[in-house]
Amino acid sequence: MNVRPATVAVFVAIVVIGFAVGAWLAAATRSSGERTTTATAVAVHTAAAQPVRPAEPATPRPTDRPAAPAAATTVPTAIPVATPTATPLAVKTTATGSLGGPVQGTWDVEEATVQVGTIVWHGDVVARGNTMVFDGHKQSVGGRSAVPCERRTALHAELAAGVSNQTVPYREVNCEGSAASGEMRVTGFAADNRSFSGSFWQGGTKLGDFTAQKR
Repeated sequence: MNVRPATVAVFVAIVVIGFAVGAWLAAATRSSGERTTTATAVAVHTAAAQPVRPAEPATPRPTDRPAAPAAATTVPTAIPVATPTATPLAVKTTATGSLGGPVQGTWDVEEATVQVGTIVWHGDVVARGNTMVFDGHKQSVGGRSAVPCERRTALHAELAAGVSNQTVPYREVNCEGSAASGEMRVTGFAADNRSFSGSFWQGGTKLGDFTAQKR
């Protein structure tokens, strides 16, 4: 078999090139491994040479702070409610009289005036609860019996039985129909309600003292 020199040369070149590429790849692989090993050793040596620092306490985050203690719930104290005390009612007088005794009946009011002397008013008292309603007429004037016109002169007054120091209005109407008004000022009342005393006033002027007596 005849082999051409050119063919042999090409084959040899291919073989040489293959060995050269293999040798280069092996050298490159060893160099890369050495670099990796060296870098690892340096890192380990450096880490070993540095002093170990104690771990710093972790700074608590806002969310890690302890929750504020819950506000104590204040239970409202019950306020004691005062029980209303029953107030005793005022004693009311019956139609027959007041606390001291009956006032209804016949009364005489003796008035000592400056102008005409003593005037005696004679009449009846009607009890309305504790109120004495007196309606009378003149019985005598200045020590003599009243004349018919004087007897028709009427006197009306209403006052509280058993109460001293009271002032009540009165009204006087004579036989001709002339009316006069004034004040009856009571200054004393007997404990048995059978008498009281005071004075008559008209227009700020005192007409005279009086004494009233139950018959």
